[in-house]
Amino acid sequence: MSGLNELMGRGIIPPVVHGILDYPLAAVLIVLPLVLSFDDAAAKWIAFAFGIGAAVLAVGTAWPTGIVRIIPPLLHGYADISVTAALIVLPFIVGFSDHTTALVFYLAVGAAGLVATLLTRFGPRVREERGLKPGASFDWTSYGFSVTSTVYDLAERSRVLWGGTAGGITGVHEWLFSETPSGVHVTTTESFSGEPVQADARGMQTVLDASLVAWLGHLKVAAESSP
Repeated sequence: MSGLNELMGRGIIPPVVHGILDYPLAAVLIVLPLVLSFDDAAAKWIAFAFGIGAAVLAVGTAWPTGIVRIIPPLLHGYADISVTAALIVLPFIVGFSDHTTALVFYLAVGAAGLVATLLTRFGPRVREERGLKPGASFDWTSYGFSVTSTVYDLAERSRVLWGGTAGGITGVHEWLFSETPSGVHVTTTESFSGEPVQADARGMQTVLDASLVAWLGHLKVAAESSP
């Protein structure tokens, strides 16, 4: 699974672009089957259900275009792969492959969605092929900011200190890891500085708090899916 996680972090489509596309995709899945008057009821209702699911992912994913931001991007990516693959095979499994309009719709949306998903960068793209170490840099995106961060210090399995600057904001992040009977506990110490922070300290605190929840959620999914 770790190899697939790495692949999900190497796409060329930024998360913000994928997030924007999620909204029209949800609309297409919900509305077009009605507009095209699918002859098969199953084809219509399955598309509608997938459209509702796509809307939930669009609104709930923890990236710049999300609203609630509670679903880790990596989990979003796996859901997209499952749904788009299902769109391609369901006409033949459920039995509406002889309904041309529905078949073409499912194959076109499924294939286009699968390609877009495989090309999307759902996780941070690490430059160092051999992993993190002091001095290593990695690119990532959070709340519309594209950031290049550098690892300042690293103690394996216990601490990582890293940071970077984007949009006039310098962030420094210290993550501490400790083993507990129920799993690994992560403690973070964060700081933001720069003119935008001074201009709106309360708003930037809200952004920082929300980003921490998203980052830790993504870290949890990645860790639990690794062998």
